[in-house]
Amino acid sequence: MGILTDLFVAESRDAPNYEALHSSNKLAAAQFERVEFKGLTDLNFTILWALLESQEWDVNTHALESVAMAMDGETWLFRFPAPLVAKLAALDKSGIARAAALWAQTEELMCEPAEIEPVVVELVRLAQISSSSPRGLFLWGSL
Repeated sequence: MGILTDLFVAESRDAPNYEALHSSNKLAAAQFERVEFKGLTDLNFTILWALLESQEWDVNTHALESVAMAMDGETWLFRFPAPLVAKLAALDKSGIARAAALWAQTEELMCEPAEIEPVVVELVRLAQISSSSPRGLFLWGSL
């Protein structure tokens, strides 16, 4: 099955409920604007952040905000920091293509840009929703 990767926009108070609602198939579209992918973790998104800033990846600089982690470590919830959301929201079509091309070349992905570009497109869309509202952009993952 692999790693489940959900990206979603929600109120900060609602985000911790995402896993329970996901498990019970009670996710409300109005409450959570979301997309599902597979195989991506917080590390992948922090590497993308470093690439967007034309910097070397640094664990202290490029880190998502941990919201929750299951005791067994099999599920996790992170919030994308405001500076990363702003960077993503500002990407235009050429910026999306450039980000996908750079990200695809990383050791962690090693794929064709066309394979990862849909993730960047959705990240940008969700970042734009998040940045134009009081809601945050979150990553929920599960093994």
